[in-house]
Amino acid sequence: LPPADADAQTNPTPDAADDTAPDPSPDPAPSENPAPQVAGGWQKAESPSLTDKQYEVFDKAMSAYEGESKYVPFAYLASQVVAGVNHRFLCLTPGMQSEFNREYAYSVVTVYEDLKGGAVITDVLDSGYFINFAEMPGGWSGYGPSMDEYIKTSFEKAAKAQSLSLKPVALCAEQVVGGMNYLVFCEDGPSYAFANLFLDNYGNAEISGVSRVS
Repeated sequence: LPPADADAQTNPTPDAADDTAPDPSPDPAPSENPAPQVAGGWQKAESPSLTDKQYEVFDKAMSAYEGESKYVPFAYLASQVVAGVNHRFLCLTPGMQSEFNREYAYSVVTVYEDLKGGAVITDVLDSGYFINFAEMPGGWSGYGPSMDEYIKTSFEKAAKAQSLSLKPVALCAEQVVGGMNYLVFCEDGPSYAFANLFLDNYGNAEISGVSRVS
């Protein structure tokens, strides 16, 4: 089976200002009736697809952020009810950009929304993982963040067969090879990880290139 593509690596380059992060593919609208939240505990998002409200909260926090990095929200991961709400996002950070290659690093960003509607970034976990979206055959292309049932089920079956504790959360990218590679963001116990799912033309699945977010 082909190894994970060499363009998906684990040492992000320095950040560069850019407003051209790949937009997630259209996804079904998240449920209007999410599971009830438990005060103090993190509640996994029903869907990783961002709502207008979540975009608004993140943009408000980003506008007040004084750090050098620019974060672009890609997927919604979880929320936590406190005296207000903590929101956890998977974000892209632009790296080196060219006409045919667009490099991005991934970060997990926590935003606190207070009871008056104010929002600030309170924590950034740089994953150490980056990907190169290449506008050429065989390159990675942006996708997700929701994944269809076939990809999700294939990942879960492969994880069970390989005795991995990974649970798929969001689909980050896809790559056409002798079959398909999918870059999947996962829950890994109390933490997160990136993993490559390879699906061959016969429906066989294998997970490789697991990179844990520390």
